[in-house]
Amino acid sequence: MENELNFKISSELYPLEKEKANRETIWEHYFARKIAFFIAPIFLKTKISASQISILAIITGIIAAILIMVGNFWQVFLGAILMQVWLIFDKTDGIIARYRKTTSKFGEFLEEFSGSLIAALFFSSTGVAASKFPGFLPFSSQLPPQLFIILGILTSFFVIFRHLIFRHFEAVFLKEKEVKNESLFKSGSLATFYKMAIKFLGIYSLAQPLLILAIIFNFLGLYTLVYFVIQGLAMLANVSFLVYRASKI
Repeated sequence: MENELNFKISSELYPLEKEKANRETIWEHYFARKIAFFIAPIFLKTKISASQISILAIITGIIAAILIMVGNFWQVFLGAILMQVWLIFDKTDGIIARYRKTTSKFGEFLEEFSGSLIAALFFSSTGVAASKFPGFLPFSSQLPPQLFIILGILTSFFVIFRHLIFRHFEAVFLKEKEVKNESLFKSGSLATFYKMAIKFLGIYSLAQPLLILAIIFNFLGLYTLVYFVIQGLAMLANVSFLVYRASKI
């Protein structure tokens, strides 16, 4: 089964155009996807469905966020590790569904729900953790702990709102045509900037390993502040661009 799976990965489960697109989210492509392909044969030997793996991913992500929010140092660290497990499961369910040819609208909904839910919990939970363990930040002693909680919640809002506005733009103007957000940016400096930005922005990219480093090397406060600024600017730029594009259609 493993040899057969490896063959199908190269031809059916992960076509070249999908691989090229997913390279933009570095951590997802070079870490989670590779481990997902490695563990997929284990799930294929069981009766666990792709939707059940999606639900398992959601539960794992929720537990991870709770540990990050309410735990001590080691529990916060464990929560960050479980976030990696969530991401791996999030990639595994699609492999299972495509291999068994059991893809469905419900499965797509679960995958979208999982990403949206964890996007909401990820930065909110890290903001709570930063309020307890701000770590290295020159002026952290002058900032009230509640500020990191607020910054984390706002960062989650920026992520969700940016995604929501794009989906609304897609539904109104693109109808049945499915495109990725970054494909709206044509060639040039703006496209280059956007492609570089998404490598650092969200929970499918370098925000994941950087969170682990922030916990280990004690700069969660700086991590929260930097991602608040990055996500805020990304949300403003993205929404402004979509409004401009909408006015020209």
